[in-house]
Amino acid sequence: MIFISRSLELIADLGVNIAEDVVFITSAEDIRHT
Repeated sequence: MIFISRSLELIADLGVNIAEDVVFITSAEDIRHT
């Protein structure tokens, strides 16, 4: 169960990273929270 939740967390983080990259590429606006 813990493994499944960890995997889902990693997949969600990857999705967020892809979305941030798409926004940056299309609008040249950095939306990341550093």
